[in-house]
Amino acid sequence: MPASASASPFVLSGYSVVLSPGTIAGGGSTTVTATITDQGLLIPVQFVDLFVPAPLSVTSVTPPAGTHARAVIATCKRSGTPVHCVQITSLGLRPGHSLAVTMSVTAPAGCSTSSLTWGAAVRSDGLIQFLLQLFGLGNLPLDAAHSALGTTVSDSCSLQFATEPQNVMVGQPVTASAFDPSGAPVSVDVVDASGQIVTGSTAPVTVALQNGGVATLGGTATQTASGGVATFADLTVSAAGSGFALSATSPGLAGATSTPFGAQNQATACSGPSCTTTAGNTQGSAQVLATAPGGTSGTLTESVNVQGEGPLTCGSYVSADPNTYDFMTTNQALSKTITITITDPQGQLPPVGRVLATQQICFQASYDFIQQGGGLAPQGTLPDGSTVFTGLLPSCNDPNSGPCHDRASDALMTDPASPTGYDIVLVASIPAAPGDPRMN
Repeated sequence: MPASASASPFVLSGYSVVLSPGTIAGGGSTTVTATITDQGLLIPVQFVDLFVPAPLSVTSVTPPAGTHARAVIATCKRSGTPVHCVQITSLGLRPGHSLAVTMSVTAPAGCSTSSLTWGAAVRSDGLIQFLLQLFGLGNLPLDAAHSALGTTVSDSCSLQFATEPQNVMVGQPVTASAFDPSGAPVSVDVVDASGQIVTGSTAPVTVALQNGGVATLGGTATQTASGGVATFADLTVSAAGSGFALSATSPGLAGATSTPFGAQNQATACSGPSCTTTAGNTQGSAQVLATAPGGTSGTLTESVNVQGEGPLTCGSYVSADPNTYDFMTTNQALSKTITITITDPQGQLPPVGRVLATQQICFQASYDFIQQGGGLAPQGTLPDGSTVFTGLLPSCNDPNSGPCHDRASDALMTDPASPTGYDIVLVASIPAAPGDPRMN
């Protein structure tokens, strides 16, 4: 018996309640154990009410093993106010002993850490409880020094691309469907530590273009999340290129980066054995014809005036048109044959007799190939980190199984739209190969 027992049975150490663990994650359910200890009272503990702090919720409870105690989820009165609680009855806790109740506790998703405090009321029964009330004590005293009634809900939120950007045409909305401005818009979720959307979040989310080079991001770059989702319906890219990505940021939240995508000036869906797309500017125009064996389907894309991809290294490169043309296919088979038609509305072409003789094809691809002169094309790196090989194509008359300039198929035609100009048809034979070929 404690030394203070001779003074009064009502002023002893009391009882303690310890909750473990003291920290739980939001957005899910955690098993919390409440250990109730009689710290030395000469009074048996029979009834315990655990008051659950909002916004926590107890979804199940298990009474102490090996006892006749019962535990239920209920509504209790605390200072006259109904509150969510766990009621334990017939506990039969003896002085100096402990019993544990386990609970499944759910904390809502959130983006910040919060500290919550439970409440507890412990009573005896029968004559003992009557005497306690007679002396104005009512509930048994809490030993605060040995109790731990706090629960910290620790939660950190982050951003996550819910709808990823896909390849897009320059100036058209970036969507989740390649080259389709009517596709689902790019969207970013605010998620908690468990990956669940924080539906109450109204965080401002800002997206930016990564690896853009000279390309810039147009549209409304900052959107306020609604229901935990920020939607970007009018994003555009100003110039063609590859290896782009979107970054998403918001104050206090971990950011996210989208999957890579590219932008092209033109895109044409190919459902048959071949397809054609055309683009141009004041310097000229280009028509690309891609032929796919066996009716392979895919998308033919081409870009005009691509900048920021590093200087071309083709020596003695001669062209009647100063534009840079970038031809890509999403399906390797579509790159088997590409035909370029160049026009010059400014009338600056060389004399007719020298036009075809001076034309060469400066070819750029993500795979190595034999260039004019028989050597391997030199390797370079684009700003997006991708490896490219650049060189003048050899003639297809030379012993060569790779990309080559089919000079026998080159042609020169007058252009009714530009009486002083010509249409120059250069043909590059490009066997199916890994990567997306680029030709200038």
